[in-house]
Amino acid sequence: MTENVTENSMNAGSQNMPEMNPRTRKRSVSGQVKLGLKALVILALSLLLLIPQQIIQKKIDERYSRSKEAVEEVSNLWSGRQSVVGPIICLPSVKDSIPDIYLLPANLDIEGDVRTQMLHRGIFDVSVYESQLGLSGDFHLTELANPGPHYDLSKAYVMIGIDDIRGLTDNVVFQIGDREIPMKSGENCYLGHVVSCPLGDLSGIMGDSVAYQTSVSVKGSEELSFLPVGSVTKVHLTSDCATPSFGGDFLPVTRDVKQDGFEATWKVLALNSGYSETMNSLSNMHSGGLISDNAFGVELQVPVEQYQQNTRSIKYAFLIILLTFATVFFTEIRQNIRIHPIQYLLVGFALLLFYTLLLSFSEHISFLISYVIAGVMTITMITVFLWALIKDKRPALLIGGLLLGLYTFIYILLQMESYALLAGSIGLFVILGLIMYITSKIKWYNS
Repeated sequence: MTENVTENSMNAGSQNMPEMNPRTRKRSVSGQVKLGLKALVILALSLLLLIPQQIIQKKIDERYSRSKEAVEEVSNLWSGRQSVVGPIICLPSVKDSIPDIYLLPANLDIEGDVRTQMLHRGIFDVSVYESQLGLSGDFHLTELANPGPHYDLSKAYVMIGIDDIRGLTDNVVFQIGDREIPMKSGENCYLGHVVSCPLGDLSGIMGDSVAYQTSVSVKGSEELSFLPVGSVTKVHLTSDCATPSFGGDFLPVTRDVKQDGFEATWKVLALNSGYSETMNSLSNMHSGGLISDNAFGVELQVPVEQYQQNTRSIKYAFLIILLTFATVFFTEIRQNIRIHPIQYLLVGFALLLFYTLLLSFSEHISFLISYVIAGVMTITMITVFLWALIKDKRPALLIGGLLLGLYTFIYILLQMESYALLAGSIGLFVILGLIMYITSKIKWYNS
């Protein structure tokens, strides 16, 4: 009897359950297949948009290269990077087989004032400078007291190396002891371009420490550097450049960078640089040797950060496209509407157009303002377009709000160099969690 009751109950339950029509079941399966195919098509479109993304990336690189070419063109016309070496006394040998003797200063003090100005090459700004350098100190001539029979003290001369001799804007007069001697331009096989002058017969002051001083007015572009040839080398620079970049083997011992310029002081010992007071060769000071290893100074060029920031920002393009497509796709399911793949493609092109707008604007105005303008234009266009497709302002504004949040998040990442990876990882974790929550609310197997 119990078995009959159970069987009757099961039959009654089966009669109450709605039977799925074969046609309905077929339609449900067909809808699920179409939904899966649509998701694959959207993913394929996202990958396809990587091609124009790379094209925009190459355009950013091209513009950056053009800005560097503009700097090189102006440098060729104005004057290039300047490196000051010396003064150095040379005592030439009377025999070719015997090397010359080079006497480096015991003390080298450089006091410099550097004034910058902006030149324009097309739409690109190039920073150049004019500097007034005072060089002073003393030589210990005791090192030349007994040079030997192969050297003629009357032929001694002093020289100062200057990378681009075209940058000299005034005559150079070298004062040693109580004598003032005009310097002339020339070349040295080790230092390249130099200004030099004969010192006459040194035998009368041999064995003494003799003071020197001179003033060098030189203009250049991008960088001003020095070589610590003194037993003690001190350099003190002041400038109106508010964006200096100190580089080389030695950093300033003191620095003060303000909005109206900077002040910096270097102090380098011979123990640090490896130079001895008397040398038989300057080959290790050549531009391929210690002059590049031991040189120090400051870059005075205008930072072109907009290209680096454009490059960093476009790396997030695929993420923004994928998240926007996913949001539109979820909206399409919830609103029970159909959006054509071509319309997805148009949204993707609009998202990529943001980066060309950003690049174009950032070459003329600040990156932040450019980012805001390009973002507002892109978000407005996509929001209005989706509003026209969905016929409902609420989901369209929701997608616009999502884009606003994404662009804001990306800009914050661009400003966080040290913590960009940490903030990006946390942000992606939160975004993935939101997507998982949204997808859990969708009934994927409904017809």
